[in-house]
Amino acid sequence: MPDGGEMQFATRNIAHAELIEVRFIDSGPGICDDARDHLFEPMWTTKKSGSGLGLAIAREIVVEHGGEIGSIEVVKGAEFRVVLPVVQANEVSANAA
Repeated sequence: MPDGGEMQFATRNIAHAELIEVRFIDSGPGICDDARDHLFEPMWTTKKSGSGLGLAIAREIVVEHGGEIGSIEVVKGAEFRVVLPVVQANEVSANAA
């Protein structure tokens, strides 16, 4: 949001599917249709500066954790949705050892 704006985060537990959803919603200029198909491609950006790696890296991290990430078409601003599987505390402890 180059001109500033508002950022919201919304979370939801999808208990029946053992998933957690996190939505990132901003009030910026939005995503043009041409850009939507390229959002998660490495080295692709609409900005004058930057590497174009941010969303590509985010996608890799989410996928490595068994989740999904995507953009949602909205009338104003931009919205991204991340869905991750629920992991129980005892599973985390066992994997960390």
